[in-house]
Amino acid sequence: LVRAQVIQIVPRVSGELTRVPIRNNQLVKKGDLLFEIDPRTFQDQVNFASAQLANMHDIVNSLVQQVQSMRDAVKQSESAVNEAKFEMESYAANAQNAKVQFERAAALLKAGTGDLRDYDNRNAAYLMAVAQWNSARSAVNRSTAELERARADLARGIADLGVLGEDNPRIRR
Repeated sequence: LVRAQVIQIVPRVSGELTRVPIRNNQLVKKGDLLFEIDPRTFQDQVNFASAQLANMHDIVNSLVQQVQSMRDAVKQSESAVNEAKFEMESYAANAQNAKVQFERAAALLKAGTGDLRDYDNRNAAYLMAVAQWNSARSAVNRSTAELERARADLARGIADLGVLGEDNPRIRR
């Protein structure tokens, strides 16, 4: 009676066998070559994974550029807000000056030393200055809202990008 241990062998990679250098019932020792698997299938998978990695690097680089564009948009929006605030302050000063001029013309007209035409002109100038000031305040509000949108877009872009380098989840995957 002959007894033998039979062990099933399963490789970690799949593919076609290209060579089996042992014979049936041959005694084998640790380290003996049992079979060779065609490396082309595995190499194709490696090549595909390398191509996916290169593609992901391109995507991450594109996201980096998008985030930089978003940072530039935030800076531009901050400048627009500052400019709108400066313009609003200018219109506020003009409105205040026009109010003083209008009140002076009203006082002179009431005292009987003023001219109705001057009063009407000063009133129109004051109303125009207030309208410009209100318009400038609206521009500040619009610019501020645009700045907040740009900041929110930037935050989403940074979150979508993730960390830079090899620790980036897209690259690791």
